[in-house]
Amino acid sequence: MKAVLVSPPRPDVRIGDIPEPRLFDRGIYIRILWTEICETDREIVNGVLPIASTSPGKDEMILGHEAIGVVERASKGLEDLVGRYVILVSRRGCGRCLNCLAGRADYCETGGFVEAGIKELDGFMAEYVVDDPRYIVEVPRELLDVAVLAQPLSDLEKSIESVLITQRRMIWSCEDGTYRCRKAIVIGTGPIGMLVSMLLKSYGFRVTIVNRRDLYPHEKNVLSKIGVKFYNSSNGYEELYKETGPFDVVFDTTAKPSVIKSVLRFMNYNSILALFGFARAP
Repeated sequence: MKAVLVSPPRPDVRIGDIPEPRLFDRGIYIRILWTEICETDREIVNGVLPIASTSPGKDEMILGHEAIGVVERASKGLEDLVGRYVILVSRRGCGRCLNCLAGRADYCETGGFVEAGIKELDGFMAEYVVDDPRYIVEVPRELLDVAVLAQPLSDLEKSIESVLITQRRMIWSCEDGTYRCRKAIVIGTGPIGMLVSMLLKSYGFRVTIVNRRDLYPHEKNVLSKIGVKFYNSSNGYEELYKETGPFDVVFDTTAKPSVIKSVLRFMNYNSILALFGFARAP
């Protein structure tokens, strides 16, 4: 079986032959259809993601933490899952802290979690994967072309949830109970910026997405469909500020300190800055 292999923390990536996984009791055998490559994968390949590590005693790991597959076989009692399209959950809890025990491994308090293709657990860039059905989510057939984005979307959902929970410290909704009076800017027009713009829009925010370059055609197409305004910030944010007034939410997807610093003085009283990703150490 072919798989994409890495050896963190060393910079390395290769396609190698590995044994096919064996179906275990209460397990399912999944043929991988699509995987996504994101910045996390690039950082692992380049040896710059500090958390990346292989399982104890191993010197290589299968890359990939965002994937869709189809269940081809299942152990006894799980046969009804055969033929279903599924997303595989990447992070698995430590089994000790209350958050992990409650199924919220993204909030692990011990650091003992594992994460497929990232930390101490083989990922999904392989022809086949055998997994526990607790870590799959079924995908409707009509969403197959976009469902691989479910993993980053879930992270962004939690980010927006954290923004709204933090702002409950005061009356932050508008007079009609919505967020239509609140202005949000999203820095960066990549897939994460587009996804979080859609989310903020769905909550009712007045959303502007910014970049220091003009839009590519596919970006224009997406923004026109979701009704989000674009602003070229190559010359700063003064003109946008004059037009809209201070920003209530700044959601950064670039992890570039210089970019973040340039927008801080245009933020409103009691506004919130959300950072999705972390700058690399110099």
